Parts: sequence; C-alpha cells; structure tokens
Amino acid sequence: MEEETKFAFLFSLCEGIGYQKVKSVREYYGSLARGWDDFDYHVAMKMGISKKLWEKWIIHRNKVSLEEELEKLSEYNIDICSVWDDKYPEMLKEIYSPPTVLYGVGDMSILDKMTVAVVGTRIISLYGERVLYELVGKIVDSGIVIVSGLAMGVDAMSHQLCVENGGLTVGVLAGGLDMIQPTINQRLGEKIIAEGGLLVSEYAVGIRPMKFNFPARNRIVSGLSRGVLVVEAPEKSGALITANFALEQNRSVMAIPGNINQDNSVGCNDLIKKGARMVTSIDDIVEELGLGLKATKSKIDDSDWKPGNQLQQKIFAKLKEREYYTDEMVEELKATSAEIVVALNLMAIEGVVVEEAGGVWRKVK
Repeated sequence: MEEETKFAFLFSLCEGIGYQKVKSVREYYGSLARGWDDFDYHVAMKMGISKKLWEKWIIHRNKVSLEEELEKLSEYNIDICSVWDDKYPEMLKEIYSPPTVLYGVGDMSILDKMTVAVVGTRIISLYGERVLYELVGKIVDSGIVIVSGLAMGVDAMSHQLCVENGGLTVGVLAGGLDMIQPTINQRLGEKIIAEGGLLVSEYAVGIRPMKFNFPARNRIVSGLSRGVLVVEAPEKSGALITANFALEQNRSVMAIPGNINQDNSVGCNDLIKKGARMVTSIDDIVEELGLGLKATKSKIDDSDWKPGNQLQQKIFAKLKEREYYTDEMVEELKATSAEIVVALNLMAIEGVVVEEAGGVWRKVK
C-alpha cells in the first residue's frame, strides 16, 4: 500500500474530516504523511477547520493505530485506494467531493469497464420485473457492467439477474463492507463477489447505514457509471436522487416509460418529460452510452415469440397486418390507452415491435 494511501485512510477515519479538508491538508503540506505529523491549530484555522474539529482530530491522531485498522480490513478481505491512487476509478475522481478512500471487496479493475447504473423502487411491480428480465441479459451481452445499490427491489433484482446471465456487477453500500445490509441480501452480496463482481463503499468497517448515508451512497452509484437507467420510481424516490446526481455529474439519464395510472411510473415518466432518454430496448442504452454498436434483434414470428398475455397477442396480430398508431389500437382492441402503452413497451423491450417517428408502431422485421 502506498504511503499516501495509508495517511489518507487515517485522516478519513476521523469523523468530520472529509475529502475537501484532507485535500487542503495535502495541498498545504505537499503530502499527507507530513500533514499527519505537522497539522497544527493555526493551519487548521486557515483552512476553515473549527477549533472543536481540530481538537477532535488531535484526539483521533493520538489514539488511532494503523496496524489495528489494517487488520480490520484484512479480516474482511477489504482493499482500499485513495482518490490520489492510480487504481482509484477515474470517473469517480470527476465528481464533486469524491470519497477520500474507496473500500472494495472483489475485483476493483472492473470499474474501468463500461458501466451503467440500474436503479429504482424497493417495491417493484410485475411490470418492473418483466422489464428487468428482458433488459438485463441484453445489457450483459453488450459487455456493460451493472452498478446498483444492493437495496431491495430493482437494485437487488438487477444484481441477481446480472450474475445469473454471467455478467459483472458492482454493489455500492451505504455502510461498512463488514456487514451487508439489508441482511436479506447478504448471500447476494457474497454471490456477486464469487462471480467476479465487486462491492464498494466509502464507509469504514463497523459503520452501519444511517438515513443520511443513502443519498451520499447514490452519488457514488451515479459517479461510477456512464449513465443511469431508472426502471421504476414513484414521485419521491431515492432513484430520482441518483438521477439528479447523474445530471450534476454530466452522466446520461435514461428511464423506462410506464403506466400513467401507476405510482411507480410517475418518477420515470417525469424524467422523460424533462429530457431523459426513453428506453424501450437495449439499442436505446447502447446508443445513449455511445458504444458504437447495434444490439442484435432476432426476427420474431408466431413460432419463436410467446406473448405475455392475450392483449399482446392481439396487438402482435394487428401489427403483422400493417403499422398502427396507439389510438387506433385502443379503438380496435377495446382496451384503455394505458393498457396498450404498457403492452407495447414490454413488447418493444423484447425486440418484437418498434415505435417509429410520429408515434406509429410496427412489427420488427
């Protein structure tokens, strides 16, 4: 471990000494090693550090043991890198106030690959589940690493499906890596690591997730990703916080459209109205991320595609005859607009149909 990393680690263990303050110490003294020994009260005042916080840091410096802290990391196979290390993810260095130290269990090198965050509600609907079943495998096939927060719902399902499809995934925790929370996802976290993935956090061993940790965690989820895909999100959702961070960090924001009558779709539909990329197929993600390749769509006919319900079967039969506008299908099939839109979007994700300019739908040839 580099000398500078050790002292970045020690500084970061003092509550209240975050990235901006550690950066100031490093810039003033030229190295954190020197700053650790020479950091005095007058310098702290110049940096805007209060007397109370400086005194707290002095107590911390006098009692912390590097050997004991490194033993804790070793016990849980945790690796660390500071923001000044070469192996620290370049994209994460770009965000405002990045973690001074990033803790990781697993293969840290996968953070250099093409990444996309897949986030959403903890209470996922059947529609959301269907979307993930159809999209995640194709994301994996496109060589993209999925990043998420290892929470219940969309996060956990994204990680699980990624692993099942032979992909790599990164779980970002809101607490120390010594205990995965929620505990129901403990085995999933272990599986992610076993299959070549990674768990990361900005929190030291022993830190439990607190309410205010989750928004901070979300900035890392977006910070590690080229783009953020919101699958389902009610009006007030942590996934929308992640999307906002993505905008601030100049990342792509994508969203799955949903039923206008469902609470879980309000956030996604609102993002699309505000300019987020509407995603109805893997091609949209690939194009948005600028991968310069086109996802392969298999030709679909009655023999190799099974409709999810009777309405999809009727829509497919109509589109085999000619192109249709949504309103036409509503009238001819005697279904509501919301029902038709949901069915079409699911079929688009499966690569069965596609929406052309002007809102006309056709069967994929």
